[in-house]
Amino acid sequence: MAKKNRPGQTINGYTITEEINIGAMAIAYAAQGPRGDKVFFKQYKSPSVRKPWYHGFVAYQKKLKARIESTSVKNFTYEIIDFFEAKHGPVTFFEVFEFVDMGKNLENVLADVRKGLMTWEQRIILAKVMMSGIRILHKEKIVHCDLKPPNIQLFNDDSIVAGYRLKLIDMDFSIMEDEQAPWHGYENYVGSPNYFSPEHLRGQIPTAASDIFTCGLILHELLAGGHPYQSDDPNEYTIQVLDYAVPMPSLEQPMPKGNEAEVEQLIYRALDPDPNGRPSAKELLYALAGKSDGLPAAAPGAVAAVPPGPAAPLATFPARPAISREIPTPPAPAKEPVPAPGPPVEPEPLGRPDFYDRKRRPDSMGEKLYLINEHGEIPIKIRTVIGQHVLRGFGDDTRFWHAHQFIIEPL
Repeated sequence: MAKKNRPGQTINGYTITEEINIGAMAIAYAAQGPRGDKVFFKQYKSPSVRKPWYHGFVAYQKKLKARIESTSVKNFTYEIIDFFEAKHGPVTFFEVFEFVDMGKNLENVLADVRKGLMTWEQRIILAKVMMSGIRILHKEKIVHCDLKPPNIQLFNDDSIVAGYRLKLIDMDFSIMEDEQAPWHGYENYVGSPNYFSPEHLRGQIPTAASDIFTCGLILHELLAGGHPYQSDDPNEYTIQVLDYAVPMPSLEQPMPKGNEAEVEQLIYRALDPDPNGRPSAKELLYALAGKSDGLPAAAPGAVAAVPPGPAAPLATFPARPAISREIPTPPAPAKEPVPAPGPPVEPEPLGRPDFYDRKRRPDSMGEKLYLINEHGEIPIKIRTVIGQHVLRGFGDDTRFWHAHQFIIEPL
């Protein structure tokens, strides 16, 4: 257990001024830097130095920082000021970020949208600003992994056409597409309830397409009347996402360039459970801006045929060895002699797991069972996947479970 700091304590030149929150992975503080500037000071509980991926995480943060600072991504996220290891009981990893407190996050904006306090023009501008930042992030092969409205900060800026600047925050567990995350095979990839991508739910490595799925959810909230899969039941969210249980979106007002059908189709495609069916950030940005970018224009009243981008393979990295808290992976069968190479074989389209097939679920949910412990109780419906997302309410230890630990179903 990480030892908490108290206001007034100084670590490596940073003086704690206020505790902000305690999360499953870290404790966040406001602090004063050596130059008297206010900073966001993060003390990691996980990884601790005892974790086998701790040193890999420290090295990965340095690489991620270097990539952000050497590219235009630095204009769309907070500054990573410093990180270091310090003796805090056991050796602990600390990271220091620019303190972002001058703007409003997209969660606040969506609350204003629901209250009717945002004009349609403002909503379109914010959608374009968001997709512009995501496009730059993906161009540099960085996947945010935990996109959600609170992690998208917005600042008024009259010096630019959009009128807003964007900063993506909470990126310490973002991944580089060309660098395997050191926690792969040890921990699940970070995400948030009601914003998990299908790849998160399947236990696969998130890709740029995973961010696009979450962008699709947010664009639906911003322009098409709300979150299409909002649910207090994590299992129901999972079922809806993997069943593609969303109708074609209907924008609340016309687009300035009259291409509502194209925008609606692209938001719909962004929610495809198959990542290969989702558009790119560039396609979404250009549609929101009313630019064709060489794509076929939609006839009046018709949906534009937008060719999909190149397919991105899933889970291309080898898994790390399992550790004691995980279910052991069965040993691989003995290798057969490798035949002479033949013509390339196209991979089969990605399908959803059998246990999410609506045809196999009874129409009536029948009686419920209940899982109960000191934290409360969770109703279990017929044929329920028991895993990390369902048991999240039972405490932080459930993050060590697999996403799909086992299934409860009637005999």
